[in-house]
Amino acid sequence: MGEHDVGRRGIFLGFCLFGVFSACASTDDDLGANGTGGPKIDLCAGISEGMGCEGAVAVDCSDPSQRVDCGALGKSCHAGVGCVTCTPGTGTCQNGKATVCRPDGAGYLDYDCDATQGMQCSPNGCTGACSWGALGSSYLGCDYYPTVTLNNGVWGGFDFAAVVSNVGKLPAHVVLTRGNDSVKELVLPPGELDTIRLPWVKELKGPDPNFMGQPQAPGQTTRVEAGAYRIRSDQPIAAYQFNPLDYQIDPRPSDCPAPAEGDGCFSYSNDASLLLPAHMLRDRYTVSTWPTLGCKPSFFTVTATHDDTEVQLAARGGIAPGGGFDTTGQGYAKLNRGDVVQVIAMPSGGPFCFDNVGSDISGTVVKATKPVQVIAGHGCANVPAPETQACDHVEEVMFPDETLGKEYVVAAPAPPSGPNPDAQETLRILAVEANTVISFDPSTVHDPVTLSPSDPPLELRYLRDNVRIKGSKPIIVTQFMQGTDANADEGVAGDPAQSQAIPTGQYRNEYTFLAPENYDSSWVDVTSKLGDSVWVDDQLVTGDSPIGQSGWGVAHVKLGGGSVHHAKGAKPFGIVVYGYGDWTSYMYPGGLNLGTINPPVK
Repeated sequence: MGEHDVGRRGIFLGFCLFGVFSACASTDDDLGANGTGGPKIDLCAGISEGMGCEGAVAVDCSDPSQRVDCGALGKSCHAGVGCVTCTPGTGTCQNGKATVCRPDGAGYLDYDCDATQGMQCSPNGCTGACSWGALGSSYLGCDYYPTVTLNNGVWGGFDFAAVVSNVGKLPAHVVLTRGNDSVKELVLPPGELDTIRLPWVKELKGPDPNFMGQPQAPGQTTRVEAGAYRIRSDQPIAAYQFNPLDYQIDPRPSDCPAPAEGDGCFSYSNDASLLLPAHMLRDRYTVSTWPTLGCKPSFFTVTATHDDTEVQLAARGGIAPGGGFDTTGQGYAKLNRGDVVQVIAMPSGGPFCFDNVGSDISGTVVKATKPVQVIAGHGCANVPAPETQACDHVEEVMFPDETLGKEYVVAAPAPPSGPNPDAQETLRILAVEANTVISFDPSTVHDPVTLSPSDPPLELRYLRDNVRIKGSKPIIVTQFMQGTDANADEGVAGDPAQSQAIPTGQYRNEYTFLAPENYDSSWVDVTSKLGDSVWVDDQLVTGDSPIGQSGWGVAHVKLGGGSVHHAKGAKPFGIVVYGYGDWTSYMYPGGLNLGTINPPVK
């Protein structure tokens, strides 16, 4: 399997044609690169996901027998979405207040035509590289909300951080705030990144571990006004958050509480998350993470991006009450822009915090009156079993329900020493619609199974096989790196991390992504159709391993020097990025489109 050094190059977003149907939904505004042509979003090329149009008739790409006459409903058909009441990306602007048609075409969203983001209000709508109508349906954008999440396994002497990367060809003016307070301003040259160390929001991080390095009881669900940071740019960027940034401080501070290992102070509890831009956030999500163990609970944080946002839950599992919710999730939280409610699963084990398996909040549905960001994770997860050492903070941004897919291709991460047939991972699979039939290739992974939202997640532990997973309806697949005891290496590198698997219908032709240099090794797993050519940092990826009879393959590519990396291909492919330090790891999707690929057929 290929290992290649890294380089740098610009970014291009290719288009798709949907068979005999119309071209994919996008606009033709500038993406901050020189010239025009803008974000042509590849929702479907060669992949059977999403909706196509034959005149005014919407056709389900995965089942062409499913057809809806949009005209008969008083609607029009828009490629990639289906029946719409307005054309996605179009809008109006007056006195700095803009509207834009939602990505699903179901109506209009209100937003500020923000001069900080280089926007200009005109009679034809809000314009500029960062206007919501100009930005494509992907992980690239101009407005992000880094949010501290529960990490009661790490000492507060380590830093939370946000990292931003300029993906275009023009300098980006970046402003970071918290509430009304300015935190940092910078000009980011094209192709460069900046790492912004940030103070913890203690109400969200939770308590530090005790003098033995053991996590302490996390407290209740809580609502924090202006709990999130906000990053705005006048050119499109990619953004990530690290919780915490470093896995080691050397020399060791005198007040580092964890047991000494050599001369360093180790965090033992890291993960990171891709952030989604505000213009791609939605109002409905399904939570997926790891179940509570003792005083090490699962959680999810909801961050408002608009004032007067009401959040309600259809909860699974017990919740530590607070923030407007009782133990069953009944109630609501009223949030303004930048406010956060962090929902904590009910801990177990009483005052001594034994390692009893507790509440599993996976499957909880978050419903909001306006778009929100949802990040789910765990304070310190033992994966895949309670006895697996050691626990680690895990987190990942949740994808909006309407962006979920029916097909996922998942590979076990390469261990720290490199690709290994004994490499393992753990998967959790959830259904978001009733009577969803799920199948696996190779079929030896698991027999076909039917799941509904009321069912617990299907959990596949110690999984060595790379696998294609298909659902008859949209599903969620969450990937977990396992503890050091179960990662196929003899050393101490690695521990649990969480990443959302990417629907194949959201794969892209090109990515700009980050792999931090402060970890001992970083990798990108490239998933593509066998025979398709993919380049990582101008090096052709080789050594694809076939995945069953699916026609998909995966290659593990070790990343070399530099933090900003690029991948490109003639056809859509997916990437997952991960890395290792002593007793810790990180993992996140390297990027994705966020099209409405599986809207309900009405």
